Amino acid sequence: MSPRRKQKSYAWLMSVLAHAAIVAALTFSLPLATSNRGGTADPEYVEFEAVVVDRAVLEEAEQAEQQRIEEARLEAERIESARAEAERAAEQERIRLQSEEAERVAEQERLRVAAEQRAEAERLDREQEEREAAERERQRREEEARLAAERAAEEERRQREAEERAVRERLAQELAAAVAAENEQRQARDAGYEAQWIREIENKVRRSWVRPQSAGPGLDCLLVVNLDPSGYVTGVSMRTCNGDATVVASIERAVFAASPLPEPPVRAVFQRVINMRFKPEE
Repeated sequence: MSPRRKQKSYAWLMSVLAHAAIVAALTFSLPLATSNRGGTADPEYVEFEAVVVDRAVLEEAEQAEQQRIEEARLEAERIESARAEAERAAEQERIRLQSEEAERVAEQERLRVAAEQRAEAERLDREQEEREAAERERQRREEEARLAAERAAEEERRQREAEERAVRERLAQELAAAVAAENEQRQARDAGYEAQWIREIENKVRRSWVRPQSAGPGLDCLLVVNLDPSGYVTGVSMRTCNGDATVVASIERAVFAASPLPEPPVRAVFQRVINMRFKPEE
């Protein structure tokens, strides 16, 4: 039993006891009142009157008690109804607060998810922008590299063309110089300068020659002499000779002894390889 119901039961019991005490007091007070009037009362009458009074009072007390009990019951029901209503209201308030709390939590979750989605979208946008920027930078570098390669290729082509042009010009100059030299040499040869130069060489070689004992009369040898631009002899080879080996060696020594050989009267007739004839009797 709840404390509220215990309190109600206790109050009802105390009320009944109080009414019983009132009835008992009225019952005992009637004989005393009669005796105080100074006469002798009829015992039976007194007893009947007391009983009548007691019953009336008792019925009245019982009716009053029933009314109080009914009122107490109605009050208890009202209080119970109010308590139940308060509990229902409290339950509804609790449900409402729970619903509001759930809505608040759901709203916070929705906001959190929306914030995360927004942050993720922003991150993806940044990554996309970074990729696009990196792609643009890569394309820019590739374009710069391509242009640099084209410029380098163009510069190389121009340099190669310039070198080829320079080579052609040099070859043309060398060819022109060779043709001019050949023409000059031919003209000099036609003028007898080459023959004059060869005779001067042969004369100097004859003067440098030391005749060996094995050299007979009518000696006739044909030599090939190699010269450097300064006229120094760099090599001698005997093509034909009617003398023995001692004679050939003596003639070769004479060619080296005559080095440097005489310069040509005109530079156009100079040759690095000359054919000379060695005939000491001439």
